[in-house]
Amino acid sequence: MSWQSSGNKNEGRFRNDSLRLFLSLSITSMPMMTTLLSRSPRRVTLEGTERFPTRKTPEMVTMRIICPIFWVQNAFQTYVDKSHIHAPHIGGPSDDSSDDPSDKARREGLVTPLGKTWDFNHDNGLAPSRDLDDGDPVWITPNLLIALNAFRAAGNEEPIALEAPSNGWMGRLPADLLGRASMTTSVADILTWTHIPAGLGAEPWSQLDQGRVPEFRAARRDLATLRHDLAGAPADSAITVSAHIPGIIEEWCVIVHDGEAVASCGYCVHLDADDGHGIATIFDGATFHEEYKGLVERTAERAARLGGLGNASVIVGFVPAAAKNECTPRHSHGISASPTNATANGPAAKLANEPASEFAGKATDRPSDNRAGEPAAYVIEADPVWCTTPYPFDSDAEIQGFLEAIADSRLARDADGTYRHPDGRPAAAANVYSPDPWMLRLNHRRYLGFR
Repeated sequence: MSWQSSGNKNEGRFRNDSLRLFLSLSITSMPMMTTLLSRSPRRVTLEGTERFPTRKTPEMVTMRIICPIFWVQNAFQTYVDKSHIHAPHIGGPSDDSSDDPSDKARREGLVTPLGKTWDFNHDNGLAPSRDLDDGDPVWITPNLLIALNAFRAAGNEEPIALEAPSNGWMGRLPADLLGRASMTTSVADILTWTHIPAGLGAEPWSQLDQGRVPEFRAARRDLATLRHDLAGAPADSAITVSAHIPGIIEEWCVIVHDGEAVASCGYCVHLDADDGHGIATIFDGATFHEEYKGLVERTAERAARLGGLGNASVIVGFVPAAAKNECTPRHSHGISASPTNATANGPAAKLANEPASEFAGKATDRPSDNRAGEPAAYVIEADPVWCTTPYPFDSDAEIQGFLEAIADSRLARDADGTYRHPDGRPAAAANVYSPDPWMLRLNHRRYLGFR
């Protein structure tokens, strides 16, 4: 699935599948969503892996998926259908058609499922979710999280605390990881500009630093357009302005769990590497240079160490190395270019007085270790893992890693105001999701009529 602009090249498409979902959500304009009101939960057991050792007794974990778009639940359901994943019968006709002895043994309970048993409980978000357990992992769109926390606050309930990249986290990254000039500043500051700062180019990319709003999509803008598009924004909203990276051929999404890359897959290929407007995503059938998977994950892990990322999805873009100019993006036949802006660069300047992350400085940095013949890899942005698109990851270990990262992002707040992960590890307040004022203004009243 892909959301596109109306055709204006400066009206870029939403940078990442993980965060573009919530821009399409509107409680007041979705009568068709009433068909989604009652769905049976889906339970999936993932086989034990080297990264996630097998437990003798599977642990049951209920993950709440709060989103009115049903294809998201279907995407999670595809994890059930992969090989070596056992899906017990829940709320539907059982499938006894397979003659495979292993399948028959599983159905009859003769083989103990390995790993965790995940209960996917879908909630369409048309009304506030009232029955969330404190420990339940949550996949939720940011706008619904804002609305739900406003509703909970009105009822004197604790808000749902979820881990996210801290404000301006990319300001900690060195130039060889960024590949371009970038800065994060306030709307009030930008409205005083008489020229675009040096190094950003005449039409830099600009976007909200934390989240997305439909009034200000990620796009390339000159100064006049930038000031016009920000005229109605809250003065304290944080905006990231970044130079364009020419020559990107493809982008990957890497899931980082506790600072370690646990899953990755191609996200999109650039059909026009120079301007970034024509793209094909993995959901369009695009294929990728799988031989660079190791480079992608090394780049994301290094960014996590230096930028203080615990659980997040990191977007990494490739630019062909000088010795590999013949390297071109590969994509399936029949894919056409989408007239959309593809590369909106993420935050890069640390905001003033931003507290240090719990993960920053965990390991000493080292220069980029790109191997001979590999393309240059640059960090484009990072987003919360709890709203990241459920991509078609290749293995049980990667699926398990993705789900574990979502579960580990649910934070508990203790009486003294400190935060901790489900296993008791401390979590820094800087890594607790705090929505931008512009997103708050648009979404906090969504559930106002419910009590």
